[in-house]
Amino acid sequence: MRGWSMPQAIHYPGDDWPGTTTDDDPRLGRDGRVLYFVSDRSMPVKAPPLTLTQTQEALQRALEQLPLPSYQLPHHMGAIALNAPTVEAPQFEAPMAEALGQLSETAHRHGKLLALLVDEVQDADLSTLRPLITVVHQSAATAHPILFACAGLPGTPARLHEARTYTERWLFFHLALLTQAQAVDAIRLPAEELGVSVERDALDLLATESGGYPFFVQEYAKAAWDQHRGKQITMSDARAVVAGVRAVLENGFYRERFERLTPRELRFAIALAGLGPGAQQLRGVAASMQTDSASLGSARTQLIKKEIIIVPGPGLVEFRIPLTDRYVANHLQQLEQRARLSR
Repeated sequence: MRGWSMPQAIHYPGDDWPGTTTDDDPRLGRDGRVLYFVSDRSMPVKAPPLTLTQTQEALQRALEQLPLPSYQLPHHMGAIALNAPTVEAPQFEAPMAEALGQLSETAHRHGKLLALLVDEVQDADLSTLRPLITVVHQSAATAHPILFACAGLPGTPARLHEARTYTERWLFFHLALLTQAQAVDAIRLPAEELGVSVERDALDLLATESGGYPFFVQEYAKAAWDQHRGKQITMSDARAVVAGVRAVLENGFYRERFERLTPRELRFAIALAGLGPGAQQLRGVAASMQTDSASLGSARTQLIKKEIIIVPGPGLVEFRIPLTDRYVANHLQQLEQRARLSR
């Protein structure tokens, strides 16, 4: 590469190296074979020169390995983050669309229809979503339409619209947290089917602790089931497991994520939690922090990347994981202490 004055390291895995002399310094592998030479002279004449494409690919691979730091600015002015560009792969789209089409036709020949079920679809890259959505859309006009059912966070409709605009005509259903009564039934009915009753106070405690989040309902109910003996889950069983389940869930869902936040990002999260559950106006968060919305841009971006918040709509922010506001409220003193470190 032109302009280099440092010694050049040249990889050559063969048994002999063309164009070198005894003045070169060989580097040997464990088996004694020459791996490369280090020379203070220019690259040997017989070595093939790097093409422009090879050089670009090598530089791209090197850049992909560099860290992407985030710099906190003084006087609460925000942060600057370096981001790697997202590279889509359009060459992937045609083979995927063709494969899905052939799969649907094969299912149809056997008297079946193809159903595609995708979870966490908001994390799919556009090069995957585009051919998938296109094939599903085109199949609607055939004798073997493809069923596409997906689940994701509140930003999922916007993500699908970004891939293909006609998805705005698709059906979307918002699934909220379970009510207290629904959570009680989710715990009680399976137990009763297996011949085990649950004390009313125990049901209320487990349902309240779960917050109506289906996964949490499962975890609290399982722990109480494992704890009980006989034909009834008692209040003593419920009390015995609550603290342990809560600690496991908090560590797995919240604590590790919050430990990665800067003090400014923590203040953003605390302000958002103080506004209550669900989506909130960004200007409301700014007002709680006694600043303006524009100054929160960098913190908002970092919280999205760190999987703390999502953007369910223009000017809105919401915690990505349900009940994050409850976690913040339960650990408010500790979090506020960390958030004050940069003041």
